[in-house]
Formats: sequence, C-alpha cells, structure tokens
Amino acid sequence: MSRSRRLVKISKIFFEKVNWCQKQLSGNPGQLLLMEKAANLPCFVVKNHSFSDENKRIAAFLFVWFLDRNYCLYHPDGSRRLADNALVALTLLIAESKPEDKATMVTLVVNLINQDN
Repeated sequence: MSRSRRLVKISKIFFEKVNWCQKQLSGNPGQLLLMEKAANLPCFVVKNHSFSDENKRIAAFLFVWFLDRNYCLYHPDGSRRLADNALVALTLLIAESKPEDKATMVTLVVNLINQDN
C-alpha cells in the first residue's frame, strides 16, 4: 500500500472516531456545557482505546482542537487557558484513572478550564 493510500485510510479512521465521540457526547440527556463536552473527549479516546496506538496523544490533540474550534482555548487577554505541562499531566491522569472515576476526571478538567480560572 502506498504512503498516500495509508494516509487516506488513517484520516478516514480518525474522522470516524471523532464522529463517534461527537455522537456519544450529543446522546447524553440534557444539554452539556461546552466545557463538559471538551472534558469528555479525552476520557472517551483514552479509556475506549479508540485508536490502535497513540491514544493519549490523540486525546490531548482533540481536546485542544475542540477548545480552539469553539473559541475557548484562550482567555480574553490572549493567554492559554491550559499550559502544555498541565495538558500532559491531565492526559496521563485520565489514562491512569479507573473507569468509574470518569465523572471525577470530567469535573476536574472542567474546573481547570472554566471561564472563571
């Protein structure tokens, strides 16, 4: 298989996984806040092992991408809402947590990135 075909296949799988995550988030009862949706993304990707490899790295990317696409990555003064080292620590914390602690992880992430911090 040529390199371009592999990249097309990988990107197709990637967007299928992103769409799956979005369906999981939209299927929850009640309207989730934007920050809660962002906080759930890394939990879904890391805990469900959505990809064959690099799940933590992809989860961190999706988290930052989602915040950026929804204009929540930066504070009004232009500073980042979450430092790079904090993003790494959160991703590893989510990966090492137990599945039953998902609600706690989501609350922690929401508290770190909310509008008041």
